[in-house]
Amino acid sequence: MNDNQTKILTTLAFCILSLAISAQESVKVKLDDHETRWREQIEVDISVFDFKKITSFQFALNWNPSLLSFKGVRNVNEQLTSYDLESSFNTSPQFTEEGRLVTVWADLINFQALTLPDSSVLFSVVFEVITRVDRTTTVELCTDCGLAVEFTTEQGRLVPYETSGGNIKIQNTIGSNLLFQMDDLCAREGERIEVDVNTRNFRNMLGVQFEFQWDSLSLKYVEVKNLNPDLVGLEPRSFFASPDGYAKGYLRFSWFSIMTSSISIDDGRLFTVAFDVISAKDTLTDVGICETNCSLQMEFINNNNINQNFVIQNAQVATNKPTVKLHQFVGIPYRNRTYLRWQTTYEPNDLGFHVERSIDQSTWEEIGFVRSKGISTERQRYLFIDRMPVDTSVHYRLKQMEFCNTTDYFLDTLTISQSPDVFTMDTLIVSDTLEINETFSLYPNPSSDFVHIEIGEEAVKSIILLDLYGNTIKSIKENIRTVPIQDLPVGTYHCIVETEKGIRRKVFVKLLSD
Repeated sequence: MNDNQTKILTTLAFCILSLAISAQESVKVKLDDHETRWREQIEVDISVFDFKKITSFQFALNWNPSLLSFKGVRNVNEQLTSYDLESSFNTSPQFTEEGRLVTVWADLINFQALTLPDSSVLFSVVFEVITRVDRTTTVELCTDCGLAVEFTTEQGRLVPYETSGGNIKIQNTIGSNLLFQMDDLCAREGERIEVDVNTRNFRNMLGVQFEFQWDSLSLKYVEVKNLNPDLVGLEPRSFFASPDGYAKGYLRFSWFSIMTSSISIDDGRLFTVAFDVISAKDTLTDVGICETNCSLQMEFINNNNINQNFVIQNAQVATNKPTVKLHQFVGIPYRNRTYLRWQTTYEPNDLGFHVERSIDQSTWEEIGFVRSKGISTERQRYLFIDRMPVDTSVHYRLKQMEFCNTTDYFLDTLTISQSPDVFTMDTLIVSDTLEINETFSLYPNPSSDFVHIEIGEEAVKSIILLDLYGNTIKSIKENIRTVPIQDLPVGTYHCIVETEKGIRRKVFVKLLSD
């Protein structure tokens, strides 16, 4: 065989190999779609298709934390060896309260590629809907959260991926359902509050009964008043309790039509329950109709003698509302974005913080909202990223939003000037602009003793190893290429390398040392 024939065969083999690689099926990641409403919990399954001969994966999910509150991870796939809640997920509040969940997997025991049947669930994420506003939002794989989405084969090749689903439709519209609705209230110790029980679509009803509940440590029952005169048969004796019922925080309501036919009334107030606030503490308590584990079964009987479909929107009563104690409010411009951080040393039951921006400190625009972490006497930390470029000096201010939306308090204002890139550990951990350079690699990976950094001719300024929770495990400020890891526990780590040209991140797996 002459040289030309050898070159032709080599080229042909390369083309065949390239076609085979390009023909690699994508791993398809599908997230559940849901229709839901305020205060409901939903379970979003993360399923995979064409998951073939995969040795490791990593990705982050993100969502809007002002609409969905993270409640936990369930249904972790047992076929994935070493895949568990403790070591494979970052569920720390530092991330989940900002709408992010990180997961990383590699088979640390068998070191074998794995194929899963189509529709296999990797894990499920549980959320609670925390908005009363009709919205459509998404839970999705995050492509700009500082952690690349990667599915790796046993040859170390990255497999392409596709993603779909994750659409969450929050629909609080009542439609034709019978509605019982109570408004949220704010009050202080010694004040009297009145909780109106309002109805909508009260049509052709024969009878209604339910148990009304409250927190007896915060509220003291006073009376029922403002009975709707259009509901024939609604009288004070329609309300009753056992001798100690008021002290335990419940009142029973029972009404049945005394007419020969069903009754309809206009939308509006059915009755009012009055309470005195007796707690001196900063509390948030539910007041309204008992839906589960009640001593009196709920019944909403229509003219067909069947239970009418219903929706209940109970009230929340916030008591004794001091303002937030703001400890710090700082901003860091970094790579055409501004990272705003603030800390509080005390928080009441507020909804959260409006973030506003201005060029001239005269005209302000709201650029985001960060939900509060609830009652706290400990230091709490918050982050908001302004993704608009900072071309000139720009001003930011925080506005506390009370739970009942009655009062806003401006907490602090700061000014950010355009400056060269600033790098700090705090910025590094949360930054979603970290560069992934194709020339940057770690090997061997997984490893038990050391990892070697391949980064071309660039001089290394610092190397930082983080665990999945963002904790610094090791920090090296030398121009070195080999990092000893034999002293690290078995697990998954982030290796972050800073050079004169930027910051790069890779994930590696530490194996048990021989």
